[in-house]
Amino acid sequence: GVSYCQGMNFVCGMLLMYLEREDEAFDALCSLMFAAGLREYYLPDMDMLQLRLWQLERLLRERCPRLAAHLASFGIGPVLYASAWFLTLFSTEYPLRFASRVLDIVLAERSM
Repeated sequence: GVSYCQGMNFVCGMLLMYLEREDEAFDALCSLMFAAGLREYYLPDMDMLQLRLWQLERLLRERCPRLAAHLASFGIGPVLYASAWFLTLFSTEYPLRFASRVLDIVLAERSM
């Protein structure tokens, strides 16, 4: 099962800011965890997070090969800069307005 994992607090914080009641925020968190698949990112093995980081690295190599090579030359992989993006739904690295749009999309699409 899933217990608390670092990053969940930022997701919960966003939900509490936008929803008036705690029970609504909890329901939205459950929807994110189960319907949208966010739970898979927080499991002990973090396989889904690892998959998304691998996919991001592949995409970067295909679409921006010079940037990918530059980052690789310094030993900088997605795990160093992108883990927080997925675990916090972009709420720690980007302006709240952007993070709230990501949250809206994930809730609407029910997909991570």
